[in-house]
Amino acid sequence: MARARVSEVRAEHLLTELLTTQGWDTRRPPNGDLLRQHEYKDHAHLRDIFLHRSKVRMIGHGLPEAVVVDRQSMQPLLVIEAKAAVGDLDVAVREVTEVYGRACIDAGYNPLAVAIAGTSEDDFAVRVLKWTGSKWIAATYEGHPIGWIPNRADVDRLRVSSSAPELRPTVPGPDVLASRADEINRLLRESSVNDRLRPSVVGACMLALWQSKGKLRKDPEYILRDINQSCEQAFWNAGKPVLAKSLHVDEANEKLAVKARRIISILERLNVSVLTAEHDYLGQLYETFFRYAGGNTIGQYFTPRHVASFCADLVDVTKDDVVLDPACGTGGFLIAAMDRMAREHRLSRSEVVKLVPSKLIGYDDEPITAALCVANMILRGDGSSGVQRGDAFTATDFPQGTANVVLMNPPYPHKSTDAPTERFLERALEGLGQNGRLAAIMPLSLLVKSNRASWRRSVLAKNTLEAAVKLPDELFQPYAQPYTVIVYLRKGVPHPKGKKVFFARVENDGFRLKKGVRIAQDGTELPKALEHFREHTSEAGFSGWAELDDDASFAPGAYIPARELADDEIDGAVREVLRARTAFVALHASELVSRSGRSGPCSPRAAASALTSTSFTA
Repeated sequence: MARARVSEVRAEHLLTELLTTQGWDTRRPPNGDLLRQHEYKDHAHLRDIFLHRSKVRMIGHGLPEAVVVDRQSMQPLLVIEAKAAVGDLDVAVREVTEVYGRACIDAGYNPLAVAIAGTSEDDFAVRVLKWTGSKWIAATYEGHPIGWIPNRADVDRLRVSSSAPELRPTVPGPDVLASRADEINRLLRESSVNDRLRPSVVGACMLALWQSKGKLRKDPEYILRDINQSCEQAFWNAGKPVLAKSLHVDEANEKLAVKARRIISILERLNVSVLTAEHDYLGQLYETFFRYAGGNTIGQYFTPRHVASFCADLVDVTKDDVVLDPACGTGGFLIAAMDRMAREHRLSRSEVVKLVPSKLIGYDDEPITAALCVANMILRGDGSSGVQRGDAFTATDFPQGTANVVLMNPPYPHKSTDAPTERFLERALEGLGQNGRLAAIMPLSLLVKSNRASWRRSVLAKNTLEAAVKLPDELFQPYAQPYTVIVYLRKGVPHPKGKKVFFARVENDGFRLKKGVRIAQDGTELPKALEHFREHTSEAGFSGWAELDDDASFAPGAYIPARELADDEIDGAVREVLRARTAFVALHASELVSRSGRSGPCSPRAAASALTSTSFTA
């Protein structure tokens, strides 16, 4: 009995994990969406649905494992039956459809039926079924039953009787991914895996799960070996044998051999192993999850996906372009270029894959990072891109003057021996052909400081500045400097005298920082910036067109026309000045009185009087 109870608890943990991964709140209503067996008694309409319904024999009483409800109407959305043994999936399907699901249908409700078999630490299986009006049919992905619980939007669509049962996976929210990353980081820390190697372990586990389709032996004796063998096979299949051993786990790490079971389990809950064709899902999951899983520990500050996409749109990448990134990291800009080619030309995934080997070129001399980049491409359906482990400054196959587009976020130097940011931009320009387009994320200091004016003039002597877009200050926090600008240059044409350059200052990129994680918010200004650039329009306080000043500064703030302040903004600014002045007087009262030549006790009135009558530098 004790062993059975442990299995039941682990099955409950699995249910909780699968629901939270898809954004469901597993608290009780009204705060959450989930009711478990012992909680039905407080809701008469649900209790009555299942009254006199038993499992299989239809006698006595029986209750499903859980019901997910609409917390406002308390209408059942999902009715769930769980079994602790993965081999009992068919039993769970039969009970949840023939007994509990049918009871809901007879009562006038139309929930989805969900069968789960397995536990939080072992293999598991999921089946989701919808009622068509005459029978139960499985929800599918690529024609096969899905292996995850749908999110709320998908549930609402599936519950419509006329809707097709086909679903596509969606990437879990950033809070879910951050939570899973925190747990994986803890497991890696407990396994004595240092910060620098953690990204390679996460990447290796994801790639191995995908390559093996989840067929990894989880026993500590085999799991690390299986991960390495699956990773190597994936690189060989992609034609990248030189990187086959760059992404691996330490098979001698006995602590990791034990913890790897849970790491693989977490990734399985995110559908890494069950997906066979949804490369866009896997790629997004890879990029997003990897960012939370310690990517900064190898000196890489990954450009957010939507910002890389904005850069690809800014320079109008097409399927005919050869795109170069001389510091490609995990390949975010190359992926953005690939996605734009597919979107703008309505190319199928197979058509895009054919373009990749000759159209995308990337370099990174850090072996782990180069391997992670290729893994990113593999998870999207192809690993045969022109991504190389190598130094863009010394590579013999560097595309001198042949690329059409450069997209990049050059690494910021950490020591005197690192190549400076401006040298990366110069090298990128060397890779471009005449009239090639470059979009690079550059530090603001390089674009405004007077001691860098001669360098900026040298760039403009051979190239044209088309645009400079300031990004939100928090974009790369807390891992890199906050002030960055996207610079758009066109190669080979000296910057014309009197040319109007587009400048914009983006404060809202569609995300905000909350507890160290950037979460989505409404009101992104990136589409507006792109529209203003293409339509040659402007908006006071946000964008403008102007000639460069004598210092050749690229700083958007120097050229964007000021916006007229509203009355409440003026009032707020005045109050802020008064608060600052009052605080200053309180803090420096004695010094102010001393400067005025007075003596004796100092009162706030005396200090204020001294402040108005004394000239000094604060």
